[in-house]
This record gives sequence, structure tokens and C-alpha cells, in this order.
Amino acid sequence: MGFLKNHRPLYDLYPYSDWKKYASTTTELDNLFKIFHSLPKEWIEWIEERVENAIKRNIVINNPLDYRMSILENGIIFLQEAKYICDLCENVLRQMIFSHIAQYELTFEYFSNLRIYEWGATLRKYERDYDYVVIDTDIIEDDFIMTLSFSQITAIISRGWKPNHWNRKNIVGYGSFFFNDSRCREYIRFEKDMKYMKGKRNMIAHSKQLFSQENVQVMFEIANLWLSPLGVNVPEKVLQYRKHRPHFLKELLID
Repeated sequence: MGFLKNHRPLYDLYPYSDWKKYASTTTELDNLFKIFHSLPKEWIEWIEERVENAIKRNIVINNPLDYRMSILENGIIFLQEAKYICDLCENVLRQMIFSHIAQYELTFEYFSNLRIYEWGATLRKYERDYDYVVIDTDIIEDDFIMTLSFSQITAIISRGWKPNHWNRKNIVGYGSFFFNDSRCREYIRFEKDMKYMKGKRNMIAHSKQLFSQENVQVMFEIANLWLSPLGVNVPEKVLQYRKHRPHFLKELLID
């Protein structure tokens, strides 16, 4: 599985034998699941789907609770890691835009010409929140770029991919940031990969599903592909994240 081949699932970190005292009878099993009564319906369905697939593959499930809780806990671990990878990708790409603006003193007019989704609504909200009147000739402030969504960030990069001449300046396109890697020279691939990342990010935001190791592996490979040309060591970043990741499910049960 590439980089995630040696990923240690949570049940390896503290075996589920520690949890058996919580569900040694059917009644205790019911009580345990009451703790998770607020879990999204989609999460439960996701877990049951994997249990059914395991049964179809003739996998012997000796303890149904241990098995389901293992899927739940690992699914949440991978969900958290997926969110971290999305956040890392967004933050690095946003920083790239900061640098581009500073280098060429880009204004609101320049970005308005890129026809970014919901740009007008974003401008109006910024004016309300910051008590500020946007003038086309103003150089864009960092505060404004911080208000942009991941979708808007990726749209700015893909639509500003190629060099262009603006306001008597020859603006280097965002594609130049990735040019050192021959796999990253087409904005179409960038759009496709970022569409995948945005889709997974939306699932996280709306609690639509838990995540598997395979899901996270794809996200890791996309982030590594596009962030490496920008000088970001994604494997090292992920390893550092894993050292400090939360184990809130275990704390919840013990509490």
C-alpha cells in the first residue's frame, strides 16, 4: 500500500481486549452502543457494509463487538488523517497564492477576471465582516485570501495556470510552481486531483462516511504529488501528525 503499508491501526496500539469488560453480555453491548447514539447514520451504515463484506469473504468474526469497534475506531483514525491531508494541501496552496500576490502586487481586478465561483458573494461578505469597501485597484490583502474556500483556492490556481499579461506586467502562471515535476504540468490533472480531494473533504465536513486505508492512500499520493514541487515533505508531515493524533474514542469509553 505504498507509504501507508506500515501504518499501525489503532487496535494495534491498544488491543480491544482492554474493552471486553464493557460488553461481556448482550445488555452491556447495548449499553456500549448507547454511548454512540449520536454517531452519524452514515457511519453505522459504513461499518455494517464492511462487516457484510467480511462475511461474504468467509472471514470468521469471533467477537462481533470487537470487530465493529475496530472498524469504527480505525475509520475515525483514517478520517482524521484524511482531514489533516486536506488541510495541509489547502494551506500550502493558499500560501502559494500569497506569494504570487506579493510578487506581482495583484489586485481584486486581476482575480475578478478569473471568474471564480461565488466570487461576488465572497467579496460582499468580506466587506461586511471587515467593514471594508473593495476597490478593484487595491492589492488583495492576506485576510481576504484566508476567507476563500478550498474550491476557490484550487480554481484560482487552475484558471491562472498559464502566464498572462496584465496591467503592463508579465504574470507567471501558477503552473510554473509545479513545472519541475513532469507529471504536474497540466492543469487538467490538477483539476481532476483537486476535485477528488474536495469530494473527500465534503464527506468529512458533512460526516458522510468514515475512511479506509485505501481512501487515505489515494489522498496521500495526490498531496505528495502536488506539494513536493513546492518543497513540502508530505511523508514527514504525516508522520509528525501521527505522533500527536488524538485517541478520543478510547477516552470517551473510559470516561
